[in-house]
Amino acid sequence: MSDSNWHALRVLEYDRIREILVSYAVSAPGKECTRKMAPLRSPAEIRKRLAETEEMRALLKGARLPLAGLKDVTGELDQATGQGRPGEPELLYRVVELLRAGLTVRETLARSPSALPELAALGSGIEDLPILREEIPVKIDPRGGVRDDATEKLAGLRREIEELRSSLRSRAGRILADPRLRAAFQAEGLTFKDDRYLLPVRAEYRSWIHGPIRDRSQSGATLYVEPDEIAIDGDRLLDLLESERGEVQRVLWDLTRKVLASRPALARIQERLAWVDFTCAKACYADAFGLSPPEINDAGVLDLREARHPYLLWLARDVKRDIRDVDLEGAQSRVVPVSLRLGDGFKILIVTGPNTGGKTV
Repeated sequence: MSDSNWHALRVLEYDRIREILVSYAVSAPGKECTRKMAPLRSPAEIRKRLAETEEMRALLKGARLPLAGLKDVTGELDQATGQGRPGEPELLYRVVELLRAGLTVRETLARSPSALPELAALGSGIEDLPILREEIPVKIDPRGGVRDDATEKLAGLRREIEELRSSLRSRAGRILADPRLRAAFQAEGLTFKDDRYLLPVRAEYRSWIHGPIRDRSQSGATLYVEPDEIAIDGDRLLDLLESERGEVQRVLWDLTRKVLASRPALARIQERLAWVDFTCAKACYADAFGLSPPEINDAGVLDLREARHPYLLWLARDVKRDIRDVDLEGAQSRVVPVSLRLGDGFKILIVTGPNTGGKTV
């Protein structure tokens, strides 16, 4: 694009319009897609994008698309694996959310192919990965964790861990409740530190409680002791927890490798949903401010009739109201419309006047 065209875009506040559109996008990929918006030169391409936007305006009057909150899944996945670690449960479940959103959006856009042909074509390009979409939730909890029954080994380990923890709590509790030892303990009760059950022993009564000191208070007045009666099982608990962490990592790596094998398809799905969100942003912005699609001609004629600059309308809106609930009449009343025709009869318009006289506006 020539320097003169970039100057025209700057003067026309193109960047500001783009940032306004970003505020209407509801997903991270959609916002990033919107930030890359640039002017088109092909009349056919312009008509196609305008048709997409107008069809989306019609669709959104009776449908909702599950795009809000979608993250940059492929970017987060690349970052995780680039650091030599598997995808965390939260990231793997975001893959599921992306795939579910893709499936729903595809079905929604395909509802009326005759009435909304551009959207139907857009939706038909959204792929589905049913194996990943169904397998990940079997092993990953949506609240962010590997399910107990992800593997038989993990289920057995967690069952054994819970049973051992219950036994350790009970036995340590009995020592703490022994009336003969009550004077030796601080009032805070049984303490759990670094996966060990510890008794808060007053320093002056250290000889009353046999077992290793695992920690102490800053003042030194309290010693956290693991009594000999549970120390061996305490070590066994640590071994079980280490085995559990190893099995969790194995499950995460297994799922991560499967996700990585489908990364190109995931990237295409995310890009297509980003474009859908971008199109929704244009539709919502147009509806909020009562914008009308221009008629594109090949004759080079510019014909503005009672036109208002969209950025001036944005500035004139009531900022206390949601950007999707604009007092359009009030905003329009504050912006003077302009009518202008160029390219038919004459092609040059010269605007003159003093500095700060309003020529740019």
